[in-house]
Amino acid sequence: MTSNNRAPTIKTVAREAGVSIKTVSRVMNAESGVRPGTTARVQSAADRLGYVVNPAARRLASGRTHTLGVVIYASSHWQWTAELISGALAGARRRGYGLGPFILQHYEKAEREIILELASGRAVDGVILTVPWNENLTLHEELAARGMPIALLPAPAGSAHCAVRSDDDRGAALLTRRLLEFGHREIAVIGGQETLDLTRLRLSGVREAMDAAAAPLAPERLVFEDYTFRTGYRAAKRLLASKTPPTAILCFSDILAAGALRASHELGIHPPIGLSIVGMGNQAIAELVWPPLTTIDIPSEEMAAKAADLLIDQIEGVTGAPGEALFNTRLVARGSDGPAPS
Repeated sequence: MTSNNRAPTIKTVAREAGVSIKTVSRVMNAESGVRPGTTARVQSAADRLGYVVNPAARRLASGRTHTLGVVIYASSHWQWTAELISGALAGARRRGYGLGPFILQHYEKAEREIILELASGRAVDGVILTVPWNENLTLHEELAARGMPIALLPAPAGSAHCAVRSDDDRGAALLTRRLLEFGHREIAVIGGQETLDLTRLRLSGVREAMDAAAAPLAPERLVFEDYTFRTGYRAAKRLLASKTPPTAILCFSDILAAGALRASHELGIHPPIGLSIVGMGNQAIAELVWPPLTTIDIPSEEMAAKAADLLIDQIEGVTGAPGEALFNTRLVARGSDGPAPS
């Protein structure tokens, strides 16, 4: 606070740091091209004085809200939702932006209008769209027509917008090869909606590994509904009650695998003895169930932060074309899988 107890202004920060008002503005807006030493001097002066950027003044000066929106499916698993919001918020704050999460149930008329109002009313400067809106091309076109920059997370193949994705096909192939190395040939798959690019990508990884091992992937052992605990539970019950039950179940998410584990325990089958169950995501539930899940780590929080960063680049015109980023997945071996029964 200044000596006369008035709230410090950008002018007092500039005087304290020995720089111009424009330089202080550039530092506070995280603009590029300012020397690290100058940035440190301005930030130090602002901290000493207790200076805080006035959001209202900033909006008036720039014509922007300095806020991003992120649209999330209400039925998404809580940890994935938390990782998305946490990552996107961290990415936005590093660039001097805020974040507004919008939790919606379905892409229906009322909710479609909510998303479009974000653009028409300029409530935010850009929107991160997650599953299932990340694959809704009609929505993408409607937002583009309103001049709203968007980032897709995860991005389907061939996206023309800011795109962040992980190599889920490689991750699914890693899991499949691990099961094959354990001697499993009767492998079942439980996934979410088959229409999603995410699901198709993971299935392609499974098929690639199975084909390379000349192991058949029986159609009756492929179950696709949605990414919920209930689907994992019901699908596993059906698969394990069949005349030729699988010796391994590969689930396309950890919450699906948790449901499959519950079903197996109820049937008196306790992985990894007699049955292997693996998941994807490496979410907290993977370590909370018994046995803890072997899974694929997908860096959702880092991906969300990158989506925010790329979106801000587009908003501020840092790059001409929308940016993209690919993240690597990795195998996390725990205790839910093992040798196939002899």
